[in-house]
Amino acid sequence: MLLLQDYNWPGNIRELKNVVETATTLSKTGILDVESFLPLLTVENSGDESRNLPVHVNRPMESLDREFIYRALIEIKKDLMDLKSFAEKNQNEFNNSSIERENVILPLQEIERQTIEKAFTFIPAQ
Repeated sequence: MLLLQDYNWPGNIRELKNVVETATTLSKTGILDVESFLPLLTVENSGDESRNLPVHVNRPMESLDREFIYRALIEIKKDLMDLKSFAEKNQNEFNNSSIERENVILPLQEIERQTIEKAFTFIPAQ
């Protein structure tokens, strides 16, 4: 905690979020300690030439590439999990629908009403 509290966080909350997500992803034990964060934090330079760069210039390119790939994979995984959850919910709603699609003929107005009602149930609460 002291390491994280004492760090300057030049990237503000976005950098903190990315560092914690990356450390969590790379952790083999599930326990985050100083060694989990040290490779992810930028050591401050006395010069100003790299102060505003969006990458850690004191690390090898392979390490940076690996970090960017991990971050992209984390975001892709989150998106896929959200899509999977949404698709499963829609499929369950479709399967549990009270309308027999094969043998019942409904007026267009009724189908539109039911579709609108179902659309409102899929809108997540803000």
